[in-house]
Amino acid sequence: MKPKHLLLSLLLSLLLFSCQNKTKILCHRGSGIGFNINKGDSIYENTMGAVKFGFDNYDGIEIDIQKSKDGTLWVFHNSNFEIKDSLCPICIPNATDSEILILNTKLPPYKRLSRLEEVLKYRKSLNSNQYISLDIKGYFDTDCLSKRNVSKEYELNTANEIVRLINKYNLQEYVMVETDYLRVLQRVKALDSTISTFVLGYNNFNQRLAITQKIKANGLSFNIHDTSLSQKAIERLHDKGMKIQVWTISSEVEKKKAKEMKADFIQTDR
Repeated sequence: MKPKHLLLSLLLSLLLFSCQNKTKILCHRGSGIGFNINKGDSIYENTMGAVKFGFDNYDGIEIDIQKSKDGTLWVFHNSNFEIKDSLCPICIPNATDSEILILNTKLPPYKRLSRLEEVLKYRKSLNSNQYISLDIKGYFDTDCLSKRNVSKEYELNTANEIVRLINKYNLQEYVMVETDYLRVLQRVKALDSTISTFVLGYNNFNQRLAITQKIKANGLSFNIHDTSLSQKAIERLHDKGMKIQVWTISSEVEKKKAKEMKADFIQTDR
């Protein structure tokens, strides 16, 4: 190869490497919490409006996932619904899809719940390189689930449906699964090792990293406010071939900190 062509090849390789290692910004809950575009024009978290906003403005989105009685995965964060009457269920895990659809008729359009499949279908239509991080919920109020935590069957069926949908839309490279319910992550990996899994951690980075290694997950999703998180800690994680998502960024100072620590993904409300 001629020297000029060799130099060009090296420059292109460096550019590709830098692009691949650039910190990706994911919009928390699709659009951030309590976001308003203009006065009186709301986009509500974890809705299709939020999803579309996040894809329009960021490298991707983070959304929360719960499973209905019928086995459908819905996008929603909270334990219980705001509306409580005889025709509305208390929460997604003890609701049928038809009950959730009835609930939707009682909500303003911008707050209506969507299925995960709708999100993946929309993401596929974009033909882009944007990411989705799925935060799998499993801990609920006692009026939703008496034991608060979901059952083993719930976890396994949730993982099965996640893998089915990701494969249906061929988004294995772009959808990440994060949770502290390790059975979900292990099941996802057993079904499709190409899907990235992240152990959720609120504190004690070293302990969570050890768990991540033990179950052979792809990385950590970690709280930026915990003092155990540092650049050296992330370097140790990277040295083991893992990636990290940090959450939840709410200021430019926190964003700068996360980038300086070389986080792979930032979940932000800004």
